[in-house]
Parts: sequence; C-alpha cells; structure tokens
Amino acid sequence: MTAHVITYANKSSGMFESLTNNKFNVPIKVLGMGTKWNGFMDKVKGYRDHVKTLPDKDIVVIVDGFDTQVNGTLETAVSRFQKLNKSIVVSRDPVGYTEIIARKIFGTCENGYIGNSGLMMGRAENLYNMLDDMSNESCNDDQRGLNTVCTKHDVHVDADNVIFENTPPNDRTIKSGAVFIGFPGAMNFSRGGRALREYTQFFILEILVAFVFIALIGKRFRLPISVCMVFMALYADLSCS
Repeated sequence: MTAHVITYANKSSGMFESLTNNKFNVPIKVLGMGTKWNGFMDKVKGYRDHVKTLPDKDIVVIVDGFDTQVNGTLETAVSRFQKLNKSIVVSRDPVGYTEIIARKIFGTCENGYIGNSGLMMGRAENLYNMLDDMSNESCNDDQRGLNTVCTKHDVHVDADNVIFENTPPNDRTIKSGAVFIGFPGAMNFSRGGRALREYTQFFILEILVAFVFIALIGKRFRLPISVCMVFMALYADLSCS
C-alpha cells in the first residue's frame, strides 16, 4: 500500500509554491499544469482519471493547490486515517455565520456538516467511485457535487480536525494539529463576481419574490429590476438549478 498526495493547478498561484516545496517533504503530484481552466469539474475529472490509474488499496490525499499548507507528515495522516476506519474522509467547510446560506448552496454531508471538496482522503477505489459520481452531476460546482453524492458513499466529515482543518477567512489561526490546513480564499472583487454568477441560481425564488415586491412599490424600480432579470437570464450559471 502506497500513499499519494495530489492536487490540481493549471498555474502557480496563491500558496502553490509553499505547498509543493513544503518543509515536511511531502511529495505533491500536480495535475493540470499548463492546461486551460474550464471550471471546477476540470479538477474532479482530473482527480478521477488519475486515481483510476492507482492500485485500489492505495491511499490518496487530495488537496487544493492554491490554499493548502502541509502541517505534518504523510505518515501521520495515513495513521490517523486508518484509525478513523472510514472509506473517505473530507474536511469540514468553515462556514461560520454564513452557514444558512452555505447549506442552501452546497447541501450537507455526514451529520449535517458541509463537506469541503478542497481536502479529501480515501482509498483509491472508493475515491474513484465518488469522484465519478461527482463528475456525472449536472451542477458545475465541485463542492455542491460532493455534498450531493456523499451520502451514497462511506464519507466522514472531519469536524474534529484530525487530518484536515479549514480556517475561516476572518480568522487564519490554526486551532488544531491537523496535517493539512486549508485557507479558503477571502472575498474580493474577482471572487465576488464569480460567486454572484455561480450562486445566484440557488436563490432564484427568493430573488423573484423580492423583485415582485419591489416592483409593486413603485414604477421607478422596474428598470433596475429588468436589468437584474436580464443578468439572471444571460450571466448566471443555472447548471445546478
């Protein structure tokens, strides 16, 4: 049995260099370098296709290429994974005060926790089956895909930060001895625009109700409402709706 750590990155950005040259000398297999980025499903399919080439019983750790820090040895991660006795372990999403919104967007996994697709670990055969299910989802969001299919697989959300810890954007303090630490990106203009495009689809009913209510208040609101409706029709990603 061999353990592997893989990531998907088409360029060097964020924490990529410190990840691939980490102080614990954990080797990181990089997939997708130099390819055109078409969306989150590129990662899922890249992981799936690579994992398929590995022996079934090998252990595979999947980490985000741009916001992950190695905080321990691979041997420690493997030992802890084996003690958990689960087919697949995923990190818990650091939703904080936005949990109600995040649950609506992503859904939930084990025990009502939101699984985060940036940090995952499992036997190759089990990960392949889950990644294949994720790749067959119509929704283009990998995290939504994970939480949609996770109940079909033996997935454990690492809420106790045994192997994985994700820090919220407003508090980068590492609070555990987890081996892999995720620092999901804070909101900025670029990320905000992407989020608006990707996540509007989960609130269409609420938006329509708000539009109708505002339109009834006065005619002066009808033009901006019409602009917003055009945005929803032409710009918003509706693959998950």
